[in-house]
Parts: sequence; structure tokens; C-alpha cells
Amino acid sequence: MYYTTDDCILCMKCIEECPTKAIIKTKKKSFNCVTCGKCAEVCPSKAIFKNQYGGYVVDMELCTGCGICKKNCPFGFIEIIDNKSHGECSMCGVCQQICPSNAKRDVTGILEYNVKEKTFEDIERVPSPEKKGEVMKTSIFIDREKCTNCGKCRMVCPSKAMILDAPEGVCTDCKHCEEICPTKAITLPNVSDKRCINCYKCVRECPVNAISMEDGKITINTGENEAHIRYCVNCNNCVDSCNYEALIRKGIRIRYLSDVCTDCNLCLMVCPYDMRRKINDLYLGHCILCGRCVKTCPENAISIKRVKWTGDVNEGCVNCGLCMELCPRQCIYVDKDGFSADLERCDLCGVCSMVCPMDAITFEPYDVLYITDGSVEYNPNLCVHCKLCISQCPTDAISDDMVWDIEKCIFCGACDNICPGHAVKVKTYMDDLVVDGRTKEVRK
Repeated sequence: MYYTTDDCILCMKCIEECPTKAIIKTKKKSFNCVTCGKCAEVCPSKAIFKNQYGGYVVDMELCTGCGICKKNCPFGFIEIIDNKSHGECSMCGVCQQICPSNAKRDVTGILEYNVKEKTFEDIERVPSPEKKGEVMKTSIFIDREKCTNCGKCRMVCPSKAMILDAPEGVCTDCKHCEEICPTKAITLPNVSDKRCINCYKCVRECPVNAISMEDGKITINTGENEAHIRYCVNCNNCVDSCNYEALIRKGIRIRYLSDVCTDCNLCLMVCPYDMRRKINDLYLGHCILCGRCVKTCPENAISIKRVKWTGDVNEGCVNCGLCMELCPRQCIYVDKDGFSADLERCDLCGVCSMVCPMDAITFEPYDVLYITDGSVEYNPNLCVHCKLCISQCPTDAISDDMVWDIEKCIFCGACDNICPGHAVKVKTYMDDLVVDGRTKEVRK
């Protein structure tokens, strides 16, 4: 709930601007709804629910205007207007934002109102342990500006920690055929008929099956290269999931002990980049930081780096919540109050920086996923008219009368994530990923 301090100057701006009419005037200061939840408890149609901010919202479609909530409100905040309930605080924070004397204070988790005892009580707070201020690790990095996605690196990786997603039958210019040709007959994209002895070694060993025999000649399909390399980023997801210590850390490297592996497949399920797979009865796909890919890359696009993060974001963050939705460790929380990360759980897998549409995560991403499409659903029966979505939208795609300009909208979901009334649902498409709305958990 919001508490009004003695700094209140009784200007009444908060009362005028409160979208749910949840503030009243007393002799000394304004007084906010105490979010005790009695209204939700007694509502016969279950039209009142608690949101992720600790506030309460009325589903106007379900509300019958019976007035039971009004009769049970301990401070008389609730009024029935046009046969609908008003006066419940959604914890949208508008009052705090517009208060000229900074008299509004969010005391959620600090102070609560006891309906039975009719008293305000301090919430006993357990001292939180000292949190880690930084997380770091060593990993392979690929410079996407330099990388041509030829796939040469994956051919030399001893632990199969690189995968080339490529259309079958299209040359990626890895030049493996040039290197293995015994007569040096191949200079991509050409094959010398005079030198070629039709040994078929290039046909047999082409990693993308782009070489074939046509009309008695070796032919190389050199269409547009649409390949994309992905790789193990040396996070701890697979290590932490293994209950039998078949995957362990030795310094900066991950080691696999096949003799204690139980084939439980958990490591395959938790890998954020789908690198883990079983090959010849061995579970591979973890980077051992041997550096062979670094030496092999013809474009000098690969390096081994030490990366660290203090859990912060830059001013570009719009609280869209994509990082929160896709974080495999569930160590990120984003709401109207901002971004926070639990570094005790973070392993720098990089998914958050990879999906951030605003480049707000302050460590270098291993890859980038772009928003390709999306949709917006708006339910006016749940809207509390706080207009937080309008102020939060990075592209000014929402009008004052709550209409989305789809031409401007980038489907980042900032409006969905911040909405205290759960009135907005944004579906976001990112390549082959779909985020269908934002998580609206009740904060404990």
C-alpha cells in the first residue's frame, strides 16, 4: 500500500489523478486505500483480484455492482458508480509520480493493515544475506559482424560445442573441399575439369551436402548462404542439473565423465542454446575452451573472453519483461519499479542480452534475436486507466484513448508487463520463439 508522510501539503493532486478513486482527504493529509484485500475476500462474483504489485483490480465485466465490497471496506474507500465498484488501489503508482512534495511512500512488504484487529502492523522482515555484487565467467565469443557462418569452426570442435543451422545442399564457403581435394582441383566456386579425377572425396565429406555429380561433372551449389552458427557459452545449466556429477567444473572448463552418466537427459533439457546432444553414446555439446575454433576461423571472428556483469541495465530499458520471461534461471524480475537480477542464480547464459530489444543489458550478447512479429489484445473491462502503458511505450504507439498503432508498435510487451490491471496481452515472435503475454505473479 501507499503511505502518505507528513510532507503532504494537501494539494489534492493525488486525489484528482488517482485513476481508481482510491484516495480520500483527511484533516491532515490524503489517505490511500490500504490494500487489505477485504473487498476481494467478500466479492460474490470474484470480480476483484490481487495483482503483481500487491494492489487490487476490479474486472468490470464480472462486477455486478452488488455493493458488498463497499459495505465491508474498513475505511469507506469503495463507491458504486454506474453500477460498478470503484475505490480499490491497484498500486499503479500514479499518486507517487505526481506528488509535488514526495509525500507518497510504497510500504508494501513493510506495513500492512490488520482487518480483524483494525490496526496497522509492521511486517517482520528477515534480514537478507549479503548478495553477490558481480558474476563472471570465461567463454567463447563470436563477432557476428565478422562471422560469415561458414561452419569451419564446428568441424574442428572436439566436443561438438558448435552447431551450424544451415539449409541442406547449399555451400557455406567453409572451403573444406578445397583442403581435402587430392589434386587441388577446387577453387570455390569452381572445379577444374582437367585436374578433377572424380574421386568423390569432396562429395562424401561436404558437411552440408552441397556437392554432387551432375552430367559427369562435380557441381557445387553456391546459393545464398542462410546458415547461422550457435555455440556453447559455458554457462552452468548442464553442470547444475546433473545429479550424479557426470558434468563438473575444473577451473574455467566443463568436464564430462561418461562412466558416471546415467542417461537421464536433464542436461539436454536445460541447455539454453540446445547444444547438448548424444553422439556415439556420449553426451557432448559443452565447450572445453580448447581454442581450436579461434585458431581455425578464417575471419578471426572468434575469441575467448572473460565476461562479467553487475546485474544492471542502461537507460534504454523499457521494462518490457522479455528477459524475465525467457531467463532459464528465473533470476530476473521486471515490473513498473524497474529491473532487478539475482546474481546468486545467474550464470551469464546471455539469453537476457540476446532477446533485449533495446540493447539495455550491460554485457555483450553471444547472439541476437530480433522481434519479427506480434499481436496486442486490450481488455477495457480490466483497465484501471492509469496510463502507465502510454508513458512506458518506447515508440509512442498507444494513444490517450487506448488505441494501439500497430505500424509503430514493436511488440516488445512493455505495456503488458507494466499493466497493473492485466488489461493488455502482447504476443511477441522472435525468430522461432513465441512469448505469449507476460507473467503476472502476485508479489509475496
